[in-house]
Amino acid sequence: KTQYARPPLSAACLSPASSSSSSKNVGAAGSSHSLVALFTIFSAFPAYSSTLRLDKSNDDDSDTPPPSLPDTDDLELTLSSHLDDLSSSLSPLSASGSPLALFESVNVSLYGEGSSAPLGSVAQLTSQDDSVVLAAFDPSTVKDLASQIAASKVLEESVGSLNPAADESKGTVVVRIPRMNAERRAKLVGLAKKHSGKFTKDIRGARKAFMDETKKAVKGGVSKDEGKRREKEGEVVVKEYQGKGEAIVKKKIDE
Repeated sequence: KTQYARPPLSAACLSPASSSSSSKNVGAAGSSHSLVALFTIFSAFPAYSSTLRLDKSNDDDSDTPPPSLPDTDDLELTLSSHLDDLSSSLSPLSASGSPLALFESVNVSLYGEGSSAPLGSVAQLTSQDDSVVLAAFDPSTVKDLASQIAASKVLEESVGSLNPAADESKGTVVVRIPRMNAERRAKLVGLAKKHSGKFTKDIRGARKAFMDETKKAVKGGVSKDEGKRREKEGEVVVKEYQGKGEAIVKKKIDE
């Protein structure tokens, strides 16, 4: 049989202490590298998170518009619209003469649901003595017109109970207007005050919205002095339109 010579072992290989020490050194080095790597990762993470939060914060700031005070011109437009509504509501009410404007604004439905139209668009209205005469553009509708005029709550509240007379041969409806008396005048005054109350409510609502928007702007960063100045400017506009509304109502009541 062939004999093979085994190479001699070094003293280091034969020494248990040397082998154990070498293993420990390798393990310690590996552990040290791992700890350094983990420390590096976790050290960087807060900074990365902070960067994300900062970027997000910057994005939010760019999307949010800076606070601004409400414009008194916009407030005036709103109040002017409410004043126009008041004038339109009061114009048909009249304690003197024939209330043609009131009749013209009353809605009637002649051709089924969805066909509602102002009375002034389906007939020509004229004033004769103490009556209002309607000449229907479609003579076949005079009976329907007469019944709807008699049932109109708007006319009853402002003029009183009506008994229209329809003449199909002429295509006309004659509506006699009751003479002015204390009861009718009281009704007209009551209606005027009702419309005045609605106007006052609308004005207060517009004022509140303006003041709330001003306070919000101050809370968002606008100076308190600027906010107080804008509030005073808004109050001036509100009082101006309150006075205009009161003047219109008083004039209507005194007619």
